[in-house]
Parts: sequence; structure tokens; C-alpha cells
Amino acid sequence: MVCGYSVPYSRHSRTVFGLTHATIYAHPSRGGVIVLSPAYIADFTFLGLDPLNPPLQNFLAPSVRVEAKTPITYGLEAEDDFARRLLLLGAKWYDSEARFNILTEMENLGLWMAGENQRKPKDEIRVDSGWRLSEQPPPTMREKRRISIGWPSEGGGVWVAEYDTAWGGVDEEDNLEPPAEPGQEPAEWGLLSLAATMDERCKLLKDRFGAKFHADVREYKGYGFLNAWDWESNKHGEGEVGKLLSFEETVEAWRNSLYRIDAV
Repeated sequence: MVCGYSVPYSRHSRTVFGLTHATIYAHPSRGGVIVLSPAYIADFTFLGLDPLNPPLQNFLAPSVRVEAKTPITYGLEAEDDFARRLLLLGAKWYDSEARFNILTEMENLGLWMAGENQRKPKDEIRVDSGWRLSEQPPPTMREKRRISIGWPSEGGGVWVAEYDTAWGGVDEEDNLEPPAEPGQEPAEWGLLSLAATMDERCKLLKDRFGAKFHADVREYKGYGFLNAWDWESNKHGEGEVGKLLSFEETVEAWRNSLYRIDAV
């Protein structure tokens, strides 16, 4: 605790529930945090997790180590294996948990949309328990892209649907909307939450969201992080807008932001 504030991050979170959805975290040894949000039933099943009783802590948590029956069911190696699988579901690899929280708050408040928060200067806006908005890089295309992945149970390959989102203030030429059937409104992303299996999701992605099929995930060249584990930049600790931070580095940077607040 610093200056009356509690550290808003955790190195041990696996599943976190909000009012409307669940979020799955992985904390890779290379740094940063990998986040799938929202996470649906098919995602939990793909990861080998019970969607009705998912773990709240990851493979780095002391309690998980105590309960583990073998060394491969806890620790950094197990967490890295989980992180790689989470990326295959369209999860995003943020430079830190702070970066994820900041972008989530920006999206929720619409701070990067046209006509952003005119009530006070950007330099006075604080996000994620203290960071100055003016000091934060705007979201990159990778950070703001909406991506959904389907892995068919037979035949191999992967279905990928991805679309730009409107909130980020970063324009791109292929700003798409989910296609609609003739005479129908565009499909809503919430429809995917009703798919109980990956095969049901694949059908929705193909029929309603214009997904592209890749026989091999390595063929994918879009804005998602599906193949990020093999990127040379990530292997050398380079993140999306800076360095991939460890938990300790994230907390230290957050503490420094609080000191700047208290000094004002």
C-alpha cells in the first residue's frame, strides 16, 4: 500500500468476473499480461477449464503449488503453456496489467473518441487509479481490434473474424462491420456468447460474421496476437507500445505515478 492506495494488480489472477462477463488472464514469464475479455463457455472448454467452476488463481499462486500433484501443474512453465493456448483464442498481449486497465477505462469512458471529455484538460484526467491520460499512448490497432476465434473439432484449421472498433481514435481502411443476411440487421457480437461449443462458434463466425478460414494458424497475418509467442520482438521483451513489464516493474511504475499525483 502506498499513500493510502492498494496495489490494483495481481500476479495470480486467472478468472475475474464482472457484472456482464468473465475475463481470463495469463502471466507469461516474458512479461506483460495476456487477457481474453470477454471469455465465453467455449473458451473455458478449449482451455480445459470448468466454465461453471473456473479457477480464480493461476499456476503461479502459492495455493495452486500446494495443491498440485506434479511439478508440471504449477510454476512458470505451466503458466507459459497456458498463455500460449490463451493467445490461440484471440487474447491480447498487453505490455502490463496497467496498460490493459487503462485501455479498458478509456474504452468505457470514451476518452479517445471524437469530442473526448471536454469538461477538463486531458492532462488532468486520471485513469486506472492515478495514471495521467496525457502520458498514455493511444491504443494501437492490435490493442483495439475485436477478434473472435473458432477451432473446429474435425478437419483442423481455424476460423478468424476480426473488426475494427470505433472507440480507439485510430483509423484504418478496413474498418468493417459484421455482415448481415439480406434484409437483416448486422449480427451482434453478443450472439457468440450463446455458442456452447467451438463447432457452434465456428458456424456463427462463418455464416454471420464473415470469418476467414486458415488451414494453419501460422498463415494468419491479421492484427491479432495468435502467433505472438513466436514473434522475435516478444522473445526480446518488446511489447506493443513499450517494454513487456514484469509484475514488479508494473507496481513500481504505478507507485511512481502516485508520487507525481501527491506532489501536485
